[in-house]
Order: sequence, then C-alpha cells, then structure tokens
Amino acid sequence: VVVYANGERKLCSELADPGRPELAQALGNDCVFPPREYLEPEILGVLRQAGLRSFAEPATFLQAIKQVAASRASFQEQLNLATMLLEELGRLPDFSGWSTSHFTAIGRLDVFPAMQVCPDSMYPKTDEEVYAIGNSNARNRYLSLTSMDVPALFEHRSVTWTQAPFHWPKIVENWPNDLRKKFGSLNSSPSLRTVAANLKEVIPRWISTPDTEETSVKRRQSIV
Repeated sequence: VVVYANGERKLCSELADPGRPELAQALGNDCVFPPREYLEPEILGVLRQAGLRSFAEPATFLQAIKQVAASRASFQEQLNLATMLLEELGRLPDFSGWSTSHFTAIGRLDVFPAMQVCPDSMYPKTDEEVYAIGNSNARNRYLSLTSMDVPALFEHRSVTWTQAPFHWPKIVENWPNDLRKKFGSLNSSPSLRTVAANLKEVIPRWISTPDTEETSVKRRQSIV
C-alpha cells in the first residue's frame, strides 16, 4: 500500500510506473503516479514487483488504446498516441498474462495507421514513392486510423491498391513474428475478391491509355 501525504492510500495496482511517463499521455486523468517519497530506485523496484501499472499489463494497455480510439483530439495527436502504443506493443519482451481475446479487442479498434495512396492511379506506388509521401508534410492527407481487418499489408498493395489502404509499414511490418501471428489478418493473403476487384478497376484504365513500352507491358503482366 502506498500512502500519500494527505493520508490517502492506494494499492500498487492503482498506480502507474513513473519510469514510463508515456502512461500519462495515454491514460490521461486515469494515470496516477506514486508520490515523490516513493521514487527512490530501491523503493520503485519493490513497487514494480508489487504490480505498478505498465503497458506490459493487458488491462492497462487495452484501457490506453481504447481511450485513444475514442479520443476527440486532433487527428495528429490521435495518430501520435496510436503509433506510440503500437510501437510499445511491438517492444514487449513477452505476452505472459495476455490472451487471444486481448489481441482480438485491439484488432477491432480504429487505431492502426493505414495509407491510401492514389487509388485512381494506373499502377501502385513504388516503395520509394510511398516513403517519400509518408515522410512529407502532406502525409496526413493519405493516412487514416482503421481497425486491423481493413488494410492490406504493405507487401500486398501491388494487387489491392485501388480497393484498400495498406498498413503504414513503419509499425506492423516491424513487429516481431510472434506478435504478428497474434493478428490473423497479418498472416493471410488478400482475398481473391479484392484482387479481382482491383483488376476490374485498373484494366479499363490500361485500355484507355495504351502503352506499348516493354517495361509498362511487363509491369501490367506482373500485376495480372
């Protein structure tokens, strides 16, 4: 039990780890740190063992990311918080105490940054073009926050670019394989329906803009 100067008592499980100030960003008013008298390294070590809140705890992580999904903050602030939390998830050393239901709940939230880059174009953008847009000041015009099941993988955008946004590659593409396996949509190829719809969209564009250059022909053949 942690005792405050005014006599209030709190369990360690009600307090956030002061070594992780990001908890305050994500949890807002629900984030309470221990008082200054408890911030000595030796004391903090004991408090952590007793159960201080952290992102490694599924209940705390879920509360934080649900608050981000429901936030009425600016898109940029919401994007920054969602990105920070998803990167934190990718850095967790293990998922002891986590269950399938936790990952399912996360996957249903509109917190995954996705890009829809020129869906009306003749061809998908190259990696270099995508990263140039993503690193530019105009990137928010192409970014959105969606649930896990909406976007395609970055690596599949060449057959889905007119139909679906793709996961912003700086996040889920950098997750360890053990974490990616927790989310079914990251382990599957795009549906045949999506691929067919993409072709149905682009073939009329190709027909209306004939191109006999060998590189263009090969590019179209590789997409088909």
